[in-house]
This record gives sequence, structure tokens and C-alpha cells, in this order.
Amino acid sequence: MSARLMRLTGALQAVDADVYVASQRPNQLYFVAAAEPVSDLPPVAYVLLAPPDLVIVPGAPFFFACRDHLPGVELASTEVGGSPLGADATDALVAEIRRRGYRRVVLDAVSRETEAALRKSLPGVTLTLDPAFGPRLRRPKEPGELETIRAAAAIADLGMVAAFRAAQEPRGRGVSGRDIAAEATATMLRAGAEEASLQVAVGPATAYMGTGDWVYAPRRLLQPGDMLLVDMAIKFHGYLGDQTRTVVVGDGTPEQIELIRTVQAAYRATVAAMRPGATSAELYAITTDLLEQRGWRRYFPHHISHGLGLGGDLPRVSATSDDVLQVGDTLSCEPGVYIPGLGGARFENMLYLGPDGIEELTQSPVDPVVGG
Repeated sequence: MSARLMRLTGALQAVDADVYVASQRPNQLYFVAAAEPVSDLPPVAYVLLAPPDLVIVPGAPFFFACRDHLPGVELASTEVGGSPLGADATDALVAEIRRRGYRRVVLDAVSRETEAALRKSLPGVTLTLDPAFGPRLRRPKEPGELETIRAAAAIADLGMVAAFRAAQEPRGRGVSGRDIAAEATATMLRAGAEEASLQVAVGPATAYMGTGDWVYAPRRLLQPGDMLLVDMAIKFHGYLGDQTRTVVVGDGTPEQIELIRTVQAAYRATVAAMRPGATSAELYAITTDLLEQRGWRRYFPHHISHGLGLGGDLPRVSATSDDVLQVGDTLSCEPGVYIPGLGGARFENMLYLGPDGIEELTQSPVDPVVGG
């Protein structure tokens, strides 16, 4: 039995549970051994884990892909035209739980409708929803995982350098955020990333970066005096690469320069305080206190840090988190300020908290030269 499954067994025993049902892909990828984790495990509805038992419950469209690419892994019957259950994965999950006699089930996350259906179909079964069950087990990174995360960071560095190099390439009509994103994405895909997502905000759009996965005026052409913010997220063998940089095109105004320098100062101060035992509250307060001094606290809308790994990883540093840092954490640090009428700035690196302190995994220039 693998070390991961042994830890899972201990965690199930600690909460007096028979089986862990993983519906979230990061948890599934972590526990289902595959030669190429991302592509060899098609999208599946559920994975039942009661070591040594491991059963995959795919939806009908991916039953045959699982059969063909996961030899030796037990599959619940959900193929179209197959079992009397038809193609409903939740019905198949219920059937597997009944057949195996599981009485105490831990489930990571499902919709309210699915939860209600499971409780109705499984009377006498204790069903516990615990979204953090998998992330807690995935938090300590194995040496191979850390190596993969380092590789993801290196690919992110290549993409960031390519983005700012592309920002002043002669194109006749000028350069838009989409042009910059295209060059960076191509660079990272060629370097081995299976996914690459970039938000490139130009000029006024930088002031809106705190509002979510949305960019204002993506085709706007870059002009002297614009602020330029590049935020990327990639996947390399399923593991996250994450980084953000902000510059001013040309000399910039004193206010723009102050904004960028303030965000960088918040990053440096927070990273300097990242040590085993540091709490989310004290780390978050470093940035908020600094911004409060400048009257900018209201323009900081998001977390300071999230874990790095397969997705949804711990720890998290935010206004509502009670996480405490520990040796072995891989995490981001990403303060940002977004001021209407002035612009927005964010600075983000990938970090590893080792026995000797914090190591910055991403190494692209702090102040990249546009077109350099």
C-alpha cells in the first residue's frame, strides 16, 4: 500500500469512518495512481477509497476511457446500455456503498441536491461532508511533488518573461492584452504545461483585477503611461504554477510608482514573517496595516495566500482563515491593490516553507522591462 493510502487509512480510523468518497478532482488525482495523472484519469464523478479498496465511479461518457486507460482499477458499471442502473453515477455510488456495507462515509463536496439524494437513498448510513478532508492529507508535499511544483514555477517564469518581452514587439497596429497572453501561453505550452490561463490587464482594466476572473477591454492597445498587470495560472502534471507582476509602461506617474512599490513592500513584509507557527490573522494584518496607513485598505479585496498543489490546497491566508503555517507548506503570497482612476497592482510568487525558512520558487524579474 502506498504512503498516501496509508495516511488515508489512518485519517479514516481517526474519524471512525469506513470510506472516503472523493468527488473533487484534486483529491481524485492524488489517490488514483496513474502514469500521467492529468490525462490518464478522465473526469469521473466519484472515487471510493477504503484501502485497499479503490473503486472509480465514472459518468457514462467516460466509462470506456477509464476502462481503457486505467487497467487494473475497479470501475462501477455506468456505461450506456450496461447495468440496469443506466448511466447515473450517483445511483451507482449508492449501489457500491450498499454492496460493500459501508456505514460511515466521508464525502468531500457535492451539491445540496446530490447530498439530499444520497441521504434519502442511504438510510442508516452516516454521511459526513468534509471539504477539507482531502486537502489536509495533501498538505505535506512528497519530494516528487515538490520537484513538480518547482518545474511548474520554472515554466511560469518563462511565461512571465515572454509576456513582458511581447509587450512592445513591433506589430504595426500596437499590442493588446490578448497579444501578450498569446505569446506567454504559447511559451508555457511549448515548455510542457498542459494548461495556461492568463489575465492581462491594460491601463484602466488593472483597477478591476480584484473582482474575479474577468478582464475589462482585453483588446485595448497598450499605450505609454499604462499600467500593465500580468496574472497567470498554469498546470504542469496537474500541479499549479502561479505568478503575478505589474509594471508601468514608460516612466509612469509618482502615484503609479508608489502603488507598485507599496504592493511589493507588502509582499516582502509578509514573506519575511512566514515561519512555522505564523497564523493567518497575523500575516493578513501585515498587508492590511500597511495599506491602512496609506488609506488604501478598502481597495484590497482578496486573500494574501493559498496553498499550491493539485488545487484547493492548504494553507490559506485570508480575513476568514484560521490556518497556521507549518514546515513543508507550498504557498503563494499575492497582495494587491486596485484603485479606480489610478490603476491596480498585484505581486505574486510561489513559495516553499522549508526547515531553513522561505524559498521563492518563482524567479522572474521583480520589475520586468517591457520589451526587454
